Amino acid sequence: MSAHNKQLNAENFGADRPVLLVLDYPGRRPEAHISDLGLEREGFDCHYLLAHPLPNEVTAEHYAKETCARLPELPTGVVGVLSYCATAPLAATIASYAAGDDRLPLPVVFFDPSQCYVHHIVSAYESVVRQIDGTGSGDHPIPLLDIPALLAHPRQLVDSVAQDLGRRAEAALLAEGYALDEASDLLGQVTGLYLEWITYLVAVHHRGSYVQPGDVLHVVSRNHPDNASWLGADGPAQNIRIDCDRPSLLRDERTRDVVLGFLHHVAGRRTETART
Repeated sequence: MSAHNKQLNAENFGADRPVLLVLDYPGRRPEAHISDLGLEREGFDCHYLLAHPLPNEVTAEHYAKETCARLPELPTGVVGVLSYCATAPLAATIASYAAGDDRLPLPVVFFDPSQCYVHHIVSAYESVVRQIDGTGSGDHPIPLLDIPALLAHPRQLVDSVAQDLGRRAEAALLAEGYALDEASDLLGQVTGLYLEWITYLVAVHHRGSYVQPGDVLHVVSRNHPDNASWLGADGPAQNIRIDCDRPSLLRDERTRDVVLGFLHHVAGRRTETART
């Protein structure tokens, strides 16, 4: 157990078991997840906010607000927000919501914060199409959507992708011998997770203006850019580089120690501020 754990107590954090709100897209991937840091073993109660079914919102602000609205109630003792990769645009809205009107802004830890560019959405869409269509062969192939042309209208884009994937999935199921009514029943199962992924990418691409939360820590892997000016944040931020590859960042003990040290330092200062 880390030496920092002795200092994760009610005096410093205002709760017997301090709460962290975690933004990390669910699912299998080569990179470790925030859950791999094992912060629960260090005395934290981690609430993983992104879980299926995910919001059907097409801008970062509305996506984050819908994520918050799904909480049955705001956990007490929230001490920070953790954000991985492209979830970064969601973090400020989540932090502001969790802090409320009468509390100090919550600290945010960004792990390898990344922009979502047009080519990421195009690549995701084309990858999904390949998985649904198989080899893509057929007598009447369905033309690809022009994602860049639709991107300025995110709701229209997501609706178009939903229709497009539905047509492709139906054609693929019929080609495999399913009856039309059977194919219709299976469409949601085939396209649901794919559409959630593309909707999420569209939302974080449309990030809008950024509101600086409280204290900010950027933890980046060996080759990740340490300039997060694209977020538009105008407040101070601490940058820490961990000498590891990207897949290992969230399972590296050095990452965990940096996060614990940051949260402890911020919590102590916030406690002093609250007392004055």
